[in-house]
Amino acid sequence: GCGRGFFLEELLCAATDLDLVGIDCDVDQLRSVTRGHLDGHGGSATPLAGARAEDLPFPAQTFEAASCLNTLYNLPSTAVVRTFLVEMARVLKPGGRCLIDIRNRWNLPTALRFRLLRLHDKTLSHPLKAHSRSEVHAVLQGTGLCIVREHRIGLLKSPFCPIIVFELEK
Repeated sequence: GCGRGFFLEELLCAATDLDLVGIDCDVDQLRSVTRGHLDGHGGSATPLAGARAEDLPFPAQTFEAASCLNTLYNLPSTAVVRTFLVEMARVLKPGGRCLIDIRNRWNLPTALRFRLLRLHDKTLSHPLKAHSRSEVHAVLQGTGLCIVREHRIGLLKSPFCPIIVFELEK
């Protein structure tokens, strides 16, 4: 879910030797907004692919690393998250690493905001999903990915922090 390409732009600036690919299910956004943004920031050679998280258009063992940030809360169910993680493992090379993040279900402001957002934004096709740390551990079983590190962000890094980033390895 590269969205408008802001994270891709940051990666392009930080590590010019990387071969990056942006993926998002919104093909119209990729063609207009993302492509325009990257072209204006030195990323005109960065390929963009329209694809759903659970059906990536790449051969097995294509990538050494991947990131999926600010995306999982948009997936409609834990089953789709699991399918996506299996797909992520498929496209990663052995020993490959990826980053994912969740919005923590145990963070009350996040959970409440996600529940109320659908009342105000009728364009959402499904509610945004906050997940718990234990859900991530459970859904990773049998995917071919294992947790190397967890990073809690905010609230003194307590169990009630709003965001948890997981570094995974195949």
